Amino acid sequence: MRLVANMDPDELTIIGQWPPTYDNLHPLSPDSPADMTVVYCENAVGAECNTPCTLYNGPGNVCLSAPGTSCLLATADVTFCSTPDCSGAMTAFCNILQQYCPTHMMEGGYCFTPNTKSISVPAA
Repeated sequence: MRLVANMDPDELTIIGQWPPTYDNLHPLSPDSPADMTVVYCENAVGAECNTPCTLYNGPGNVCLSAPGTSCLLATADVTFCSTPDCSGAMTAFCNILQQYCPTHMMEGGYCFTPNTKSISVPAA
C-alpha cells in the first residue's frame, strides 16, 4: 500500500480503519481474519491509476458504491460490477496478493476496471 501513502490526502476518501496494521492487509492473518483493503480510483491514465480514490479497510460481505471507478486493487478476491448495487453483471475478480487481474494489471498492482459502479467484497 505504498502507493496510498504517496496520494494527496485531499484526493483520498477513507472508509474504515487506516492505517491498517501489517496483519490486516492479509485476510488470512489470525489477528484480523475478516479485514480486507480495497482501493478504487476514478482516473486511469496509461498504466497508472490516479486520484481521486477511495480506500475501504474493514470486514467483507459488503457492496461498495463505486460509480466512476476506472481501476482498483484489493487484498482479497473482489468482483467489480457494472450495476450500482452489486447485482446483475459482475466482472471476474481482482486480487493484488495473488497478482491476478482479469482485464490488465496496471502499475502498482492496480487492475483496470472501466465502467465499474460497485464492488462486491465477499465475506472472509
